[in-house]
Amino acid sequence: IDEIRRDSILRRETQPTIRDWFRSFGIVESAGPLRIPRAERMGILGRLCVPVRCHDRLTGFLWLIDDDASLSAEQVVIAGRAARQAGLLMYEDLLAEKRAATALGRLLSASDELRAAAAAEVHEEGLLPGNGPAVVVVVQVVDAGGDDSRLDICESLRDVTRRYPHGVLLGLPFPDYVVILLRTRSERSEEHTSALQS
Repeated sequence: IDEIRRDSILRRETQPTIRDWFRSFGIVESAGPLRIPRAERMGILGRLCVPVRCHDRLTGFLWLIDDDASLSAEQVVIAGRAARQAGLLMYEDLLAEKRAATALGRLLSASDELRAAAAAEVHEEGLLPGNGPAVVVVVQVVDAGGDDSRLDICESLRDVTRRYPHGVLLGLPFPDYVVILLRTRSERSEEHTSALQS
């Protein structure tokens, strides 16, 4: 492990200069594994980067620290297969998030017809199981603005929704606030609401 890996785990982010350095090797455009050399002055060990894609859409990266380039060609192929499988799973997650966000957006619509159709979809698709009451939480984002803030808001919402099992809550990001719909179906609902406020 190196400083960059430790920071990405603990802080769930990478400094823009580090991101730009990695991207300078063509990781965003690449369809296959790339070797990234060590950079001692930046505290970076050599690693293998495998872009994670599905249907030609980049969904992330698989990083394997390999400072001495000891991974064999066969192991690199295995890493590529793992990245393809991860890409499929991540793509399915993205589709599920988009479907849930779309349904929530329609639930908030001024149109009675759209709200009724969205409520039926949420029920039929099991997006928010149960029959109890629901709570809507609106989280205002301080100092929001610009593309970076929008990305930060979306990523923060993903962090929240991924903490809980499917069907516990729905989330929808806006430029300067987030709307979350939570089913109050159990004693754990208070725990969920407290976690959202943090």
